[in-house]
Amino acid sequence: MSDHMKKPHIKSPGEIILRQNKEEYIFYGSKKQINKALNYLFDIGLTHEKTDSTPWRQTEVYHEMIENHGNEASAYLAGLRAKHDLTQKELASKLNVTRQMISLMERGKKTIKKDMAKQLSDIFNCDYKNFIDQ
Repeated sequence: MSDHMKKPHIKSPGEIILRQNKEEYIFYGSKKQINKALNYLFDIGLTHEKTDSTPWRQTEVYHEMIENHGNEASAYLAGLRAKHDLTQKELASKLNVTRQMISLMERGKKTIKKDMAKQLSDIFNCDYKNFIDQ
């Protein structure tokens, strides 16, 4: 990995998470850098909400979901399929694959490739990157 691609070493790490549409940006920096960035955001008139909620990936539900599905992408697929009230067979038909293939992807036994992720994103109207486990 080239030097400019490495995450810098930070003594007192902090982060700022910004979401725009379906994109999420996480900025890392020292406490001083984070405070400076927050002050700038306030100065230009952005409003914010401070929450006391637990980050999703630290919840018990998240860990149970990963345990049941193998990885985040698989759990996302299973959740969207249920939300859209589709059976595995119905989704398989839309994708021109077998029901067993959907089952394997939902259990994390079959990796969801980029082309499949793009087809899923078209069906569920979401970002294809959500189906690619990172």
